[in-house]
Amino acid sequence: MSSVEALLMSHDQLVVLADRVEALVQQDDLVHALETRAKLSADFNSYIAQEIRFVRSAMNGNVSTDVTKQIQGFVEECKTVRRMWDNYMTEWVDEAASLEPTCFQLETSSMIQQMRRRLKHAAELLCPLGIRSGTIKLRAA
Repeated sequence: MSSVEALLMSHDQLVVLADRVEALVQQDDLVHALETRAKLSADFNSYIAQEIRFVRSAMNGNVSTDVTKQIQGFVEECKTVRRMWDNYMTEWVDEAASLEPTCFQLETSSMIQQMRRRLKHAAELLCPLGIRSGTIKLRAA
């Protein structure tokens, strides 16, 4: 994450994929929903790993105790969301999704809403933190 602009672009790309998954699930297009979900999962996991690295490097700067607590809570939140996402991906494999499409639809919607909340929180915390600590710029060079 080199800039706020790059962070928000990453968010937008994840939201587009998430919207696509939700639409495909709603249309009962399980094959394409699962393919798109796999791409979303890989991108989301990569993004969370990137966030954690960014936050840890920002903590090396001069930050207050309150900010440090926020950051530590944020890292724990990252780990929790990643575990939830991994559990969702493990539980809702092809066969389970096709056997229980309504449950799959509800769980998918719930996880995507969780992802959206996570991205919103990331933008609210990481952008100001990165700018204050000097670890992120407004725009890429």
